[in-house]
Amino acid sequence: MISKRLLELVRQSDTVARLGGDEFVFVLNNPKIKNEILQVAERIISAINEPVQLSGSDLEIGVSIGISMFPDDRIKSMDLIKKADQAMHLSKTSGRNSVDFFVPEFD
Repeated sequence: MISKRLLELVRQSDTVARLGGDEFVFVLNNPKIKNEILQVAERIISAINEPVQLSGSDLEIGVSIGISMFPDDRIKSMDLIKKADQAMHLSKTSGRNSVDFFVPEFD
């Protein structure tokens, strides 16, 4: 259910992949401005916050989002994922439904 919701949030040229467990990666193809990325993040939060019905019960799910950007944060794709993961962990400590960008001080 969550994967379907996430796929509906991006353009056909973008990519959504599940890393495992409850972690997903979004690759936005050529976002024009940082604000466009934040808009997608806000749509993700809204979509995830919609209750999920499972066996007749409503489940509430929270989301923490970490963002890294090419070429600002590294060139290799695994470096981008690592840096987004570092930002996501900061987001988790900030509380539910938050977004954080990677900053060099995380390294």
